Amino acid sequence: VGAEVAFGLWAQDLDPEAVRERVLRALRQVNLDGMSECAVGTLSGGQKQRLALAGALVESPKLLLLDEITSFLDEDNQFGVLRTVKDLIESDEAGELSALWVTHRSEELEFASSASLMHEGEIVGVAETQSETGTEHLGKGTDQLLITGAANNSEIKLWSTQDMRSPSLLQTVT
Repeated sequence: VGAEVAFGLWAQDLDPEAVRERVLRALRQVNLDGMSECAVGTLSGGQKQRLALAGALVESPKLLLLDEITSFLDEDNQFGVLRTVKDLIESDEAGELSALWVTHRSEELEFASSASLMHEGEIVGVAETQSETGTEHLGKGTDQLLITGAANNSEIKLWSTQDMRSPSLLQTVT
């Protein structure tokens, strides 16, 4: 587990103790403390999703891009992973960490500070506050929800990549 989290750090020319400290901090952030010596194959599905988050967090990102992060998880693990993401954002003392995730599950809206609804590659609904993120505001029968977990003083641009040769700006979320 620890080696999996540390993977991206080895290219940064950090001393081994700095890598170890960052790995342990990232594991602690996702509630996997004490598991750095465990084999990845012994983890549950929810723990593996949190391990993937730790692998991203160890590099101190400002934005987490999460695609179907709750896929293939049981309900408890789905909400556990989403709570972890929300807690990470809310506990970010610098207020720089944001998350954007893609999902088809409207029940994930309760974890969002804003959401955009897509249908056939077009944004067809926007909820800009926590109180607007219910499906009654956004509508139903859509292809995807783009959800921003919390945009901590940052601006997130949503791009359409239907035509990879010329992506187009769909919306800016602040």
